[in-house]
Amino acid sequence: MRRSFAVLTASAVLVVGATATFAQPVAPIPFQPAVPPPAGIASPPGWRGDDAIATLERLLRDRGFGEDVAFGPMDAFAPGDDGTRVAVGTGDVRLDAPIGARQPEAWFVYTGAGGWWVWDYGAAAPADRLAEIQDQMVQRQARARGATTTD
Repeated sequence: MRRSFAVLTASAVLVVGATATFAQPVAPIPFQPAVPPPAGIASPPGWRGDDAIATLERLLRDRGFGEDVAFGPMDAFAPGDDGTRVAVGTGDVRLDAPIGARQPEAWFVYTGAGGWWVWDYGAAAPADRLAEIQDQMVQRQARARGATTTD
């Protein structure tokens, strides 16, 4: 009887010790962005809203957007501004819904084809669902004509 009590006691100590080891808090994994920003690209000094608009006009024209969009009215909001919230939008929450996370290093430019992120190194991407739909439509039309678009 003493032997089985000793085995039972030893088993209980192992179970309690193992449970206590697993109950330790796990250190959080540091957040890493999915795509790091391009290395070595510094913002040009004095890059303004007019520069963001001119860059987006060129990119939209090159993608195949019509002049009504590419050269239509645009509002530019500097990185850090609440442009995604204060831009007029369509009034339809499904179309005005942002795509992905806010881009803190990009300008937000609102056009007749939705909101766009514009980076000072000459790239742009749709910022809301309307811009994404418009961009896909223009690309489909270009493929149907046999033309290619630049991203």
